[in-house]
Amino acid sequence: MKKEVTVVEVNNVAVFPPVINLLENLLNNGHKLNFIGMGLEALPDRISKSANFTGIEVREASYRRSSFIVKRYIERRKLEKKTRMAVKEQMEHSDVLWTTSYNTVKTLQEMVIQYKNVMQFMELADKGYTFKHVTQFPLKEYAQKSWKVVVAEKNRAYIEKAIWGLSKLPEVLPNKPYYLETGEITEEMIKPLEKIKSEKRKIILYLGGIWPDRNLTPFASAIKEMGNDYCLYIIGKAYGEKSEKHLRDLIDNYGVTYLGGFTPPKHLEFVKYAHIGMLSYASVTGDSISSLNALYCAPNKIYEYAAFGVPMIGNDLLGLQQPFEQYGIGECCDDTDSRSVAECLERIESRYEELKGNCRKFYEDTNLDKIVEKILEEN
Repeated sequence: MKKEVTVVEVNNVAVFPPVINLLENLLNNGHKLNFIGMGLEALPDRISKSANFTGIEVREASYRRSSFIVKRYIERRKLEKKTRMAVKEQMEHSDVLWTTSYNTVKTLQEMVIQYKNVMQFMELADKGYTFKHVTQFPLKEYAQKSWKVVVAEKNRAYIEKAIWGLSKLPEVLPNKPYYLETGEITEEMIKPLEKIKSEKRKIILYLGGIWPDRNLTPFASAIKEMGNDYCLYIIGKAYGEKSEKHLRDLIDNYGVTYLGGFTPPKHLEFVKYAHIGMLSYASVTGDSISSLNALYCAPNKIYEYAAFGVPMIGNDLLGLQQPFEQYGIGECCDDTDSRSVAECLERIESRYEELKGNCRKFYEDTNLDKIVEKILEEN
């Protein structure tokens, strides 16, 4: 039975490919979709121009990072009010409310359990904190009272079940791209594409945002020591001053080639030119993020690399080790040891064609349509 689903994401949807995947999935399976959020101009035409799609833009006022904290608090409260009003209006005729992040739950709070809801988390959440970590909100209670809880990785499902005392195991919806079509080549993509196409060395590509939990220096250092056989390319935006400084250091001191950041799915146009895809995570904590988040990472990059048959290298984490070993799509190494990185690359090269074929099998093995329809089933 087809449903009317209202999806809410208070962060800019342009930097959350899994949210775009969900919207495409719901529309392709005939559901009526209302989306409340920020960055609607970044949505592909197949979403924004669908007859079954209604988009409600709720945008936070822009301000400098140095803005007075009270001003930022006031603007945040205005955003919360606008979002709540939009949700109330849409839920007068919607069957399901689907939130896609911790920040969205923090914005709606008790509203999420006033309706039949799906509470999805892109990261491994722990406790619920309000503005500037001042007070907590009952995230555990909201999870317990939700119709469905959804996470991106199997280990995370068992962890969240234990942390929140859930009666049922959360559903697992992997961060796999729904479509691989990138659309027209934009002007900003032309020179970066020419650059990556003309590269003679074997390209190790890092694809994705540059955040505090993505320390790329150990890999960059190891690759630089290996001479001219390999090179490291980066595609993705740096978020925050610390990450911007990190990116500049990689470019200036480690010979990294930075091609820029592109709105999904445009970034996928570059993956086909990569020889190996790189993944790197380090444990950090935040208002909601568990210190286990990186250990049990669930990156969409695994599926993005795999879709184009690109074997992977990553640091030694369970969230990478398990799919790499189970499906034979990559190798983990000690990224603090350049010799370990070199040996890891040697292992990949020794069975490169095998890993390449396994990547495509891994990508095809996940049926997103079946998973989302199961989540929406009555039970």
